[in-house]
Amino acid sequence: GVFSSSFSFFLYLCMLLSFLILCMLTLGWMQLARCRSLTARRIRNARNHIILGHNKPADDDDASSSFPSLAVILPVRSLKPHSIARWKRQLAVRYRGQINFTFVV
Repeated sequence: GVFSSSFSFFLYLCMLLSFLILCMLTLGWMQLARCRSLTARRIRNARNHIILGHNKPADDDDASSSFPSLAVILPVRSLKPHSIARWKRQLAVRYRGQINFTFVV
């Protein structure tokens, strides 16, 4: 009598806790999928707005806040003859959002 009812209560409690944990994991997984989707959309939009060799228009200052900021790391160690040409090409890229260039030794 007493042992079987307490065991069944424990079993039901374990099942309930397992269900709640599964629901929490599912909701977290759905939220992460939504964040990944939004980030991928922002990256695609940013790629479409990169302009090579042109200055950023002056009237786009308000629109620039909607684009994610970029950081470009340019290695300086083991300088090779073609490195400077590559740096110049990188610096010529114009992007509507904020872009930071960092030279690393």
